[in-house]
Amino acid sequence: MKDSTNQEPYQSRGRNIALGAAFGLLIGGGLDLIFGDTGWGLVIGILLGALLGYWIKFPLPVMQYPPHVIRQIFISAFLFFVILLGSQWLLNQDISQSYQYLVAAAPAVPAIWLAYSIGSAIVQLDELQRRIQLEAIGIGFAGSVVISLMYALLVQVGIPQISWMFVPLLMLLLWAVGKLWTMWKYR
Repeated sequence: MKDSTNQEPYQSRGRNIALGAAFGLLIGGGLDLIFGDTGWGLVIGILLGALLGYWIKFPLPVMQYPPHVIRQIFISAFLFFVILLGSQWLLNQDISQSYQYLVAAAPAVPAIWLAYSIGSAIVQLDELQRRIQLEAIGIGFAGSVVISLMYALLVQVGIPQISWMFVPLLMLLLWAVGKLWTMWKYR
C-alpha cells in the first residue's frame, strides 16, 4: 500500500503550479495589451505564474464551494468574457451611435451576475475561509485605490494614459495576491 502522505507535497505543488499558470494568464492578458497582440504577454504571464506556483512551498487550503455555485461562477464568467469580446468586436464595426451605447453596456449584465455569484460563493464558506476572502478583497481594494491614485497623479506629469480596462485586471491581481498572503498567514 502506498503512503499518501508522501504524495501530498507533490499534489499541492502541482496544484500551485496550475493555479499560478492560471493567475499568469490574467497577468499575461495585461502584458499582451502592453506588448501589443504578439502573444508574448500571455506566454510570459503563464510562465511567470507557473514559476510563482512552483516557488510557493506551502499547500494552499482549498475553498469548499458547493458544485452549483462553482457552475454558476464559471457560466457567468464565460458569458462575461464572451459578451465582452463580442462587444469589443462590434464596437470596432460600423454601427449606429444608439446601438454603440447598448453594445458598450452589454457586458455589465453578466458582470453583475458574476459579482453576485462570487458573493454567494463567499457566503457558502466557513468562517476562516470567509475571513481569508474578506481580507483578500480588502487588500485588493486598498491596493487598487493606492495604485490608481498614484497613476492618476503620474499622468498629470506626463506618463501616458492606459485604458480603464486595466483597473479590473489590477483589482483581480491584487485580490489574488491578498488571498495568497492571507492563506499563508492562516496556514
